[in-house]
Amino acid sequence: MSPFLFGCQFMLVNLLNYSISITSQIKRVVSMSGQLFFSIITPVYNGEKFLNENAQSWLKQTYPNFEVIYVDDGSSDNSRNLIEEIVKCDQRFKLVCQDHVGIAQAIKRGIQEAGSNYIVFMDQDDIAMPWRLEKTAEAFANGAELIMGDYEIIDEFGKPTGRIVSFPSFITSENLLLEQFKRTYFLGSAMAFKYKGDFEFHVDSGGATDYDISLKMLLRDYQFVYIPDILIRYRVHNRNTSANYSKQKQDVKTIFSQYEHQELFQHLLQKGFNPFEVSLSLGICYLFQNNLDVASPYLQKAMLLIDQSDRRTYQECMFYNSVLYFLLDAYDKSFELLHDLVKKGYNNPSIFNNIGVMLVYFDQIAKAKDWFNQARDLNKQYSDVAHNLKLLNDNHVDYRDYKFTTRLLREVLTHIQIK
Repeated sequence: MSPFLFGCQFMLVNLLNYSISITSQIKRVVSMSGQLFFSIITPVYNGEKFLNENAQSWLKQTYPNFEVIYVDDGSSDNSRNLIEEIVKCDQRFKLVCQDHVGIAQAIKRGIQEAGSNYIVFMDQDDIAMPWRLEKTAEAFANGAELIMGDYEIIDEFGKPTGRIVSFPSFITSENLLLEQFKRTYFLGSAMAFKYKGDFEFHVDSGGATDYDISLKMLLRDYQFVYIPDILIRYRVHNRNTSANYSKQKQDVKTIFSQYEHQELFQHLLQKGFNPFEVSLSLGICYLFQNNLDVASPYLQKAMLLIDQSDRRTYQECMFYNSVLYFLLDAYDKSFELLHDLVKKGYNNPSIFNNIGVMLVYFDQIAKAKDWFNQARDLNKQYSDVAHNLKLLNDNHVDYRDYKFTTRLLREVLTHIQIK
């Protein structure tokens, strides 16, 4: 007997009749009260281990007007059969099958099959909180077109890790577009949006499809609303698409191949952002893609326009210019910028780690270890500094093997890095 059928037998004594009765009422509810109807899109690839919990979380919703579209992307495990059994339990669940062509194509197919333009995303291994759709409906009713909420991190076995990820306090609807060029603040599983059909999905965006979608919506002035509540439990494990950072960087590079950076610069200026903000954001964006020819002039321009009174953007500008110099093998200049940040009281662990790496390059091993230890004290889950301390303790002499962090560390780390 499959895990889900066992779950069905456990629940359906009281739940199946309830689910069917709710389903039969959906059309009447929509026509009589005008309540929104949601299409939930979930790409599936070899996800049989998690599908039972995923489906059960939708059955527990306090808001009944939805369909769940599972797009099986050519799974080789029992996922397809399990979804077929889920569909038999509740007709709000649907199965769409395709050959294995990737997550972006699966999302696109799901939206094509959707019965609503109010779209909710969730990955196969994540769990919706019971109030997710109800709170999402409230936000849409108040004018939202693009929605993001908080999420709780669980491990592979569903155990809470004690970590909750929220939008940073400095992010507002006014600056979100610019900040989105520096790094994405959208997790696909916690997203919802009203799709107007005014852009195309990039079919090769892979694990960064949520970035592609959110950036296009923000560029088109979709009304963003943040829900300060936990909407999902987000499962972190080595098989997360977004855990593979090297692949994710390539996906982001693919996304930005759609844009001319000069046109982006002018477009952002026309939206009212100042030249420093735009230069810094685009510089960081293209630096992350390792496109130094584009990143360098933007970061250098930002240095000329820098506002020292804004500590957050000052730290970003100095740090990412130090990364640029490091990648250009200008180690003295990179170290100088990092040291300036320390003198001004900045204590991000990425800064301390990178000073340590520079000291290794300068053959000042004892000092390097002290800086690595300070970085570890600030963030004990910091993988780069753990790697560097191990090399030092093993008396490893090849400085090229030490990890120079190219991004300011976020307060909450959500992924295990895959080499």
